[in-house]
Order: sequence, then structure tokens, then C-alpha cells
Amino acid sequence: MKSTFFLEKNNIFPIVILIFLFIPELFFDSVIFADYNDHGKLITSICVIATSIYLFLKGALRLKVLMMIMVPLSWFGEVIFSEWLNLYEYRNDQIPIYVPFGHAIVYALAWALSQKSSIKKKTQDITIFILVFFIAAFSFAIFYLKDTLSILFGILFVLILLRKKLSLFYLIMSMIVLYVELVGTYFGVWKWEQSIGILNTVNPPVGAIAIYVGGDVLLSKVTRLLIKLKRKLSHNR
Repeated sequence: MKSTFFLEKNNIFPIVILIFLFIPELFFDSVIFADYNDHGKLITSICVIATSIYLFLKGALRLKVLMMIMVPLSWFGEVIFSEWLNLYEYRNDQIPIYVPFGHAIVYALAWALSQKSSIKKKTQDITIFILVFFIAAFSFAIFYLKDTLSILFGILFVLILLRKKLSLFYLIMSMIVLYVELVGTYFGVWKWEQSIGILNTVNPPVGAIAIYVGGDVLLSKVTRLLIKLKRKLSHNR
């Protein structure tokens, strides 16, 4: 059986490089680049979509299916949280076409890292490190920055992690999501509203990771339903 791109070598550096590509890719859609060029959003869209296609072609079959479902599901999630609930807004007040593909990239890269044997061998150490990091990050945001929105999101995040038995995949994905949030908000690609009803937050709130992790749980459920439906249809033929 031929190895996939993600499993053929126990080398995490290509994946880490792909993660850091979010910096130049999002930079093109930044308020900084917009002062010099009007086509930044198009450049970012081409880069992100090309990256997602590359990962899709190199991924295992299950990952291909999940990435395909992730794109429309993520778009729907963006409409809910950005346009309906107004938790955050994008530059030029519109959801960029590349955003759902970016979500699929985050999922693929987190999955790829969690499958590496060098990572699996240190599951306990990595899990403890990430948990301590998030305890410190949430504590700083809630008690020092007065980010009350992260209290709500933090509870949701903890409940999901407990339900998933502190899955290393979800922990790694949360770290990548937080990294992307910091890069995107720093460049002004999107920004979070600082007052949401009776809740206050910062830009970005550390609790933003709960939205993505919760969306992945929904992705898993949708995938299982589609698989069951396919099996049922195949059985009835």
C-alpha cells in the first residue's frame, strides 16, 4: 500500500512550514498590503485555495472526504458567526472566498501532525504542555484582559475536550487556530467586536478556538450521517 504524503516520512518540518505559510498568505489581504495593491484579496485567495488543493490531492481518502465537507460547512458557519451574530467582521465587510478553504487547511495540518509517530510517542508530554498553555492563556484573557466572552467559550472548549478525552488532534488544532487568529487579526484581515451584548472581548479572544473545535465536532457528525446514508442506499439497491 502506497504511503500518503502525510505518513510517508516521520518529518514534521514540511507541515510546520505549511502552517507558517499562513503569515505571507494572509499578509496579501492585510490593511498594510492594501495600501500598495488592490488585488491582495485575490492573491490570498489563489494562495490559500492552491494550498488546500495540494493538501487534498496528497491526503488520504478519509481526509479528502472531510475536507470536501469542511468547505461548505465552514462557509455556513462563517455566515452564522460573522454576518448573523456579528461576533467578528472581515476587511471590506465581506467573507473572503478563501476562508472556508483555510479552515480545511487547518484541519488537514492538525490531522497530519497528530499522525506523526514522533508526536504520538510524546502524546502525554504534548498534551500536558498544551493544556497548561491554554489554562494560562484563558486565565490571562479572563482575569487580566477582562475577556468575558472567553469565559463562555472556555466552558464550551473544556466540555468538548472532555467529551473527546483530551484528543491530541483537537489540542493541536486549537493551537493552530489560535496562531491563525493572531496572524489574521494582527494584519487586520478580520477583527472581533469588543462588545457583544453583555459580554466583552479582545481581538482576538482566546476562546475563539471553541468555535472551530465545535465546528469540527459537527463535521464529524455530518460525515458519519453521510456514510450511514450511503451504506443504506447501497444496501437497498
